[in-house]
Amino acid sequence: MSRFGRSARWFIAAASVTAAAIVGGMVTAGAVSAAAVPSAESYAINALHAKPTRSVALDARLVEGEVSENLNSATLRSFGTFDGVKYWIALDNDGLLCLVALIDTKDWVAGMSCAGPEAFAAQGTGVRLLGPRAEVEAYLIPDGEVARAGFLTSKTPNLVVANPAASARDREVVAPAGTSRTTSEFQLRVFAGPISRD
Repeated sequence: MSRFGRSARWFIAAASVTAAAIVGGMVTAGAVSAAAVPSAESYAINALHAKPTRSVALDARLVEGEVSENLNSATLRSFGTFDGVKYWIALDNDGLLCLVALIDTKDWVAGMSCAGPEAFAAQGTGVRLLGPRAEVEAYLIPDGEVARAGFLTSKTPNLVVANPAASARDREVVAPAGTSRTTSEFQLRVFAGPISRD
C-alpha cells in the first residue's frame, strides 16, 4: 500500500499503441460495498449536484471504451478546457467520484482517477498524463478547500493543475487547507516527484 492507500480506479487511453503514454491515478477508494453505493450527495462538490444547463458528453474519442462503460452518464459534468486539456467529472458505476482528463492533440492521451467520499473529502483525487508532446497533472478538490503551493494553479473552485516538472522538494510544501471550513482536515495528496520521460 502506498502513502495514497489503495488506488480506487484509473485508466489510460491513447491515440495509438505507439503514443508512449503514461498515466498515474491515485487516492483511496475506501471500502465501498454494493449495498452502499455512494451518491452525488456524498461528495462536497456543488458542480456534481447541480443540474447541467446544457447537454454534456465525453469527447467522441472516449465514448467507446472503458471510460464511458465505467461512468454514470447522468452525473457527467464538463469542467472545461485549460491549456489544451479537457476535463470532466462524474460518478462511476460504483459511486466513486472521478476526474477525467484528455490531452486534446493528434496523439491524444486520456486518463481518470476516482475516489470514494471519505478519501475525496480528506485528500482529493489526482490524475497525471504523459503524452508524446504534452503532459498534465491535475487535482479535483472539494468545495471550499484550497490547495496552496507555488507549483499549483487553480482553474476552477474544484480543479487545480500542477506543474508536472515540479521537484519533489517543491511538492513537500503543499500548504494545509486555509478554508472557510475551519475544522477541515483536508490535505491535498500530490504525486511525490516530477513527471519523467525516462
